[in-house]
Amino acid sequence: MIEQSIIGSCLVHPNLVDELDIPSGAFTGVYRKVWDCLKKGDTDPNIIADKVGCHDLLHQAMDAFVSEQSAIECAEELKSQYNKMIASNALILAAKRVSVGEDIDSVISSLSKITGGSEYEVTNIADIVDEIADDIANRKHATHSSTILTGFSNLDNITGGLERGYLVVIAGRPSMGKSALALNMAANMAPRARIGFFSLEMDKKLVAYRIVSYMSGTELRKLRLSKFEDDSGLRDFRISQEAISRLKLFTMDKPAMKMSDIRSVSRRQQAKHGLDCIFIDYVGLMTPEDKKLDKRHQVGDITKLAKQTARELNIPVVLLAQLNREAEGKTPIMSMLKESGSLEEDADLILFPYRDNDYASIIIGKNRNGPTGKVSVRWIDKTASYK
Repeated sequence: MIEQSIIGSCLVHPNLVDELDIPSGAFTGVYRKVWDCLKKGDTDPNIIADKVGCHDLLHQAMDAFVSEQSAIECAEELKSQYNKMIASNALILAAKRVSVGEDIDSVISSLSKITGGSEYEVTNIADIVDEIADDIANRKHATHSSTILTGFSNLDNITGGLERGYLVVIAGRPSMGKSALALNMAANMAPRARIGFFSLEMDKKLVAYRIVSYMSGTELRKLRLSKFEDDSGLRDFRISQEAISRLKLFTMDKPAMKMSDIRSVSRRQQAKHGLDCIFIDYVGLMTPEDKKLDKRHQVGDITKLAKQTARELNIPVVLLAQLNREAEGKTPIMSMLKESGSLEEDADLILFPYRDNDYASIIIGKNRNGPTGKVSVRWIDKTASYK
């Protein structure tokens, strides 16, 4: 039952209540009373049960909870049913009013007021072209733009940067440097944009070490062991420390996060401090929204929620992923993505960092609004970074 699943999910994940934004009238019977309690901020099932008198019903609802993504889909279905009911009742009333001789134009006008509150809007194409003209002017004068440059000029020349609202996938085999590329991009972007880096693989201190090594040019191993050969190494560290203090970059290293958790943190961060892009390292370490699903569908839920987050917050969401064993020693292609179906389908831009001895490149495997291809970069072994 849709109502039961929604109520149960909101009791388990109270943050869903505001997000679902369901009118009380969409619920029936006791469920409407429970929903009203949730909307008022009551999230303790025992308190709600005492107020409404429905202990057994709440226990059954909590047993029927679904993933946050599934709850969102249930909410859309419930709202759709509710809107159809309103429209149906309005049409029946309108027919009665016409049958007793009421002016038809008046009936149509009142009917439009009842049924016209659609969530879908049409837009004149000329207005969108005006927005594009603004984007072009902003890029020309280096002001706010729909894209964020990565700092890798060869890549930016092809892609134009990371587009707001895009899902970007960076994928590679272990040791190819996908985390390094993501950190390098984040550090390059952070002087002019507000960046979030969610690390499920490295702790936040290691993330900081790697950024310091990248920005100072100090060998990562020596930096971690505090083995500076002379004063110049320490001086380079101090200079980079000052530069890093000006970066608009936050990191979180909580392991096994869900995509819904990352979305909640990102929403709060954007509301409080602003947010222009997030990196997530990496999809294989994320906790699925629904553990009962097979791996392919779990990854599908993650990528769809990541894409929704990009669209909702109007930011690029950069999701790191692994390639399967087939990619070992080969030039990567999209079919080598682990659980590749949803990653290929949902991503707007797919990048493969690739190194073969002294040669390094970034392969553009998919580019929704531009060409694919390959750009040359340099791999700096001592700082474990791309340039």
